[in-house]
Amino acid sequence: MAKPVPTPLTIGFELEITLIPKSPTQIPGFLEADRDTSGSDARRIKRHNSVLIHAFIEDALNPIRPRSTDPPYLHWTVSTDSSIRPTQDFYAVEIQSPKCTTVDPDAWPKLVSQVFDVLRQSFMLRSEVSCGIHVHTSLATTSWRLSDLRSIARAVVMFSGMFTAL
Repeated sequence: MAKPVPTPLTIGFELEITLIPKSPTQIPGFLEADRDTSGSDARRIKRHNSVLIHAFIEDALNPIRPRSTDPPYLHWTVSTDSSIRPTQDFYAVEIQSPKCTTVDPDAWPKLVSQVFDVLRQSFMLRSEVSCGIHVHTSLATTSWRLSDLRSIARAVVMFSGMFTAL
């Protein structure tokens, strides 16, 4: 008897993490506050650096510059999530992957590896209680079958080690 073919899924993930550049000089325009900087000056520097970090990561992940007319979730996007609570001099970052499908089973694990390669190369990472990973899946044209739900459960088990390794 032929093995049933699972329904293709659309997959995307969001990574919420805190980080700090390993070498601030690799991020053009990054400002280092001295110990005497406080109050509104410290907040201004933090906002400035946060914007630079987000742009740096987005540029590293997107070899072709996204256009404002591109559909959503076609490229990597980097933003801030107010639920992420960084400590000390770390910065809050939320990274959203482009959409991919399970038609090519190697595609989305490569995306996961790509983002972590960029992060590990340039940043010290810290996972806080407020950090996390969200994996989004969807079907476009049909309802969930039991075989589909089993496939999702297998994927969670197979790939959870990759995420936990952080």
